[in-house]
This record gives sequence, C-alpha cells and structure tokens, in this order.
Amino acid sequence: MPKPGKEQIQEIFKQTLSSISISKKIQWNKFIESMMGVSSATVVKIANDAAKLAVLSGEKIINEEHLQTAFQENLILIKK
Repeated sequence: MPKPGKEQIQEIFKQTLSSISISKKIQWNKFIESMMGVSSATVVKIANDAAKLAVLSGEKIINEEHLQTAFQENLILIKK
C-alpha cells in the first residue's frame, strides 16, 4: 500500500482531530514534511496520541508540542 502524500497526511489529521480544537499557531507544512514516508495508520496514531496528550494535560486545544511529542513517541513505528 502506498504511503500518503502531503495532502493526504493533512486530510488524515483534519479528519482524525475534527472533534478537538487545534491551535492556529501550528506550522503544518513543516510538521507534515517531517512525516513524509509514514503510513496512514501511523499518522492516525500520532494524531490520536496528540489529542490524548492534550486531554491528559488538561488543555482543550492541541498545540505543536503535543504533535511533536506524539511524533517522537512513535518514531519506533516509522521505518523510512
């Protein structure tokens, strides 16, 4: 199965995080670029983990730190 491209990664994040607020300060282009070569399932897992981090820290908005932390925690799943 082919890996998702930039537009597909962005759409996966948009759909997966549709039920929670997202900071407008996130540098999506830079973040998505770092995710090139990642499977769709891993993108969904990173999005869900970022949402979980936000909720567990008592925040109502996902920020770039949540996304970066989730990405770093999932590096073991990423085989480029």
